[in-house]
Amino acid sequence: MWVLSSIMIIVTAAVGSPSAVAYGAAMERRPVALLFAMAGEAQPVIDALGLLPVAPPAVAVGLPFRYWSGRRGNTPVVGAISGTDPRFGVDNIGLEPAALAAFAAIRGFTPALLINAGTAGSFAAHGANVGDVYVSGGPFRFHDHRIPLGAFAQYGRGDFQGVDVTALATKLGLKTGGISSGSSLDHTERDIAEFQANGATLKEMEAAAIAWVCTWTATRFFAVKAVTNLLDVTPASPDAFTRNFAAATAALTRVLPTILDETLASELHR
Repeated sequence: MWVLSSIMIIVTAAVGSPSAVAYGAAMERRPVALLFAMAGEAQPVIDALGLLPVAPPAVAVGLPFRYWSGRRGNTPVVGAISGTDPRFGVDNIGLEPAALAAFAAIRGFTPALLINAGTAGSFAAHGANVGDVYVSGGPFRFHDHRIPLGAFAQYGRGDFQGVDVTALATKLGLKTGGISSGSSLDHTERDIAEFQANGATLKEMEAAAIAWVCTWTATRFFAVKAVTNLLDVTPASPDAFTRNFAAATAALTRVLPTILDETLASELHR
């Protein structure tokens, strides 16, 4: 997310629940999980997919995450949002909530595929426009985990691989781009240098943390991001993000159901 708004949609029942047992017995397709950070990014997609609220799985009881579920054809789909911070009344955006939300979704719903959906910043120099929808291309990296101590430098960068969605992007006419994640909405000159070194087209706040969890749990993963602002055109990122958020979220809502349908019909969901 630029402020990477990540919605999580997951489809399936909590492990060990009666519905989960029935799912296994019927040999139903494993669910797809869409993970969002911000309610404003998630709710239009949840409404478009017709998902309904469900109770959290046991692993997420006591955590702020919220869930919805439904079906797309014969495949369960569940939506998960990182929820709200009770102290400040704002969305739980950023790397730490995203990692925990991803782990809870994977352990609670055992999805065949996790998709992180949300918003991101990009660059006019890379051909991006506000409202463009990208799918992830290349490894997921961090741009502000700078640890100049031998192999720790590469460890801090991350370099987590997602599934190859090149064919999906080509079929749907979508752009692809490398995603760089960090803990701040704004950026520094050093961050810009890191974006260039990382080959990043998109800058946000969750995807690399989710990719880290998916690497440890062997969960298939990719990301879908709508552009809210252009870092090389409007350096004042918070203002541009706020001004363009509705347009970017509308673009995400238009495109994501089609991405989901194509994913379910392909080898990406297996």
